[in-house]
Amino acid sequence: MLRILTKWFEELWKKFEKNHFINRSESIKLQKGESVHDLKPEYRRLLDNLLSEEKKKINTYIDNIQKLNYKLEASILKNEESFQGDNQLDDLERICGKFSYKVVKNLHSEIIEYLNKVIHSILLVSKRFHEHILDPRRTTESETNNWPAPPNLITFKLGDLMRCKLSSKEQEVIRIYNELIHMSRSKELSRKFKIVRIKNRLKDSTNDILINVRFNEEILCEIQLAIKSHASDFIKKSNAFHHYIYELERSQFGPITELCSIWMSLDNRAKVY
Repeated sequence: MLRILTKWFEELWKKFEKNHFINRSESIKLQKGESVHDLKPEYRRLLDNLLSEEKKKINTYIDNIQKLNYKLEASILKNEESFQGDNQLDDLERICGKFSYKVVKNLHSEIIEYLNKVIHSILLVSKRFHEHILDPRRTTESETNNWPAPPNLITFKLGDLMRCKLSSKEQEVIRIYNELIHMSRSKELSRKFKIVRIKNRLKDSTNDILINVRFNEEILCEIQLAIKSHASDFIKKSNAFHHYIYELERSQFGPITELCSIWMSLDNRAKVY
């Protein structure tokens, strides 16, 4: 659930980037089912300007929530600042653990609050955009007929909700790759298993192949075929650390998500708090 929420937020938040609609081509879906593939430059600028205004409001709103969250949880430290045990180090560790657990526990609600605000802002932008187009002082009647309803700017594309990884020797990876291709082309299995994208990263440092599959014509999954390398333990640990840094930077909630994952998955002492 946490992964779905963060992925959806990241996709919608991209629309708030500077000159998002000006710099890229994005199909705008209408409520009646049709799509507008080519927006006029003035319409693109209008969308970007409206989203830029909403972005400032969202950041202010979320900053206030985050400050309130940390302020409330920091009170835990003040209430327990007088140590009761003989070993002050153990008490300090317990209090810090309790503080960390309380903070990351609010991650779900914070992301939901963030996502809710983003969706509300996008819907508001869509409404204002449509009102602008319907204004007879700016738009001709023939153009207004093309916009019977506000555009749908809410999208969600996730190709790796379900993931698996296989690491093996090169010959075994090639054999499995060919088998997956055969399954996708098979008339009997094409409805249940269909390859929609293949990304070859064998020349990259990851040394793998990413395959996105549509399962049962509904769910998009990702299969990662990685070729085992003979790298030293130092190289393996270095690559793992680099991936950790990548996860911290790639998401708006990267640091909190990683903290939550480490604390709740790897540290059994988290159960105590």
